[in-house]
Parts: sequence; structure tokens; C-alpha cells
Amino acid sequence: DLTDRVVILDDVVASLDEHRKLVTAEEVGRLLQRVSQVVVMSHNKSFLCEIWNALHGTDVSTLQIIRTTGGSSITIWDPTTDSLTNHDRCFAILCDYQDNSQSNPRQAAESIRYVLEGYIRVKFPNHFPPGSMLGPFVALSRLHIGQPTEILNLAKTEELSLLVAYANRFHHETNPNWRTETIIDGELLGFVRRTLSFIQG
Repeated sequence: DLTDRVVILDDVVASLDEHRKLVTAEEVGRLLQRVSQVVVMSHNKSFLCEIWNALHGTDVSTLQIIRTTGGSSITIWDPTTDSLTNHDRCFAILCDYQDNSQSNPRQAAESIRYVLEGYIRVKFPNHFPPGSMLGPFVALSRLHIGQPTEILNLAKTEELSLLVAYANRFHHETNPNWRTETIIDGELLGFVRRTLSFIQG
């Protein structure tokens, strides 16, 4: 009689590939509909985040065991933070910098490139596969302006070119002094706003 049972799953994905992890996460959701309670324990945060996302809105508690001075302790775990992608984090940094004068300017300057790359990768996957760089993409876009195969129009291409040129000042592959590049708040704020406008326009 499953309806009265509590099912405990202990690190069930330790040796599974990504597809089997996803299928297992889906199966946990189906199992929850048939039993009284499901407890899932794992060292794999991404797997736990998949389950949490699938069950979001249902009665789910998320806990973690953390190391303390005297041993260990059970505390609340917020999977929202661990579910964020790098693009999500960088986008949040730009939004925070736009709205909050106390935000970290260097983090914002370094985030511009990542936000642009994430946007272009999703918007133009055929022209910007993983491993691509923004400079060559801008050059490719220029070649197609006014053609039936146009990627971005002239105005968007030129704006992206200017945003990339600014972002390159804070990127390790394009500026050897990127960690010490001078940041002017007003200039950075302008480029942050333009970046957010570009990806939302």
C-alpha cells in the first residue's frame, strides 16, 4: 500500500549520465503522487535543483547538512541560488548596478560580456554556437546587413560592436590589464543601461 509509505532515495544518481538524471528527477515527481512522502538525499546539487524545479509550488522542504565547529548541523537550503546559471547571475548584477549605487562596479563591468554572449547564443544559435566569440559574430552580422540572411540590422550591429568594445576592456582574453582597468561610474552605468536595453529590445 504505497499511499502510506515514505520513500527514501539516497544518492540515486551517483553513477548516472545527464539523461538518466533527468528521467530520475521526473520519476521522483511521479512517485510523490503515489506515496505519503519522498525524501531525496544527494551530494549532487544540480540533480536536487532539477527535482525542486519540477516540484516547485508543491509542499517541498529543502534542507542541507553543513559543517560546524563541533561537527555538523541541518539548516534550510535555498535552491534558488544554486539553480541560477552564470547568465542569470550576471543579468542580476547588471540590474542591481542600474538600480543601486552601492553595487560592485567591477562585477558589473565584467558581467556585460557574459550577458551579451548569453543573449546572442539563445537568439542566434546557428550563428553563435558554444565556443564562439562576440567579435567574429559582429563581423559576420556586418556581412549580412541588408541581405535576406540579415542577422542584426545596421543599428543593432553597430550598437553591439560598441558594447563589445567596452566589455573587452574587462575581459582577460582581450585586455591583459583587465583586472586593473579604470572604471568610471557614469560611463559604466551608461553601458549597463545600453546592454540591458539591447537584450530586451
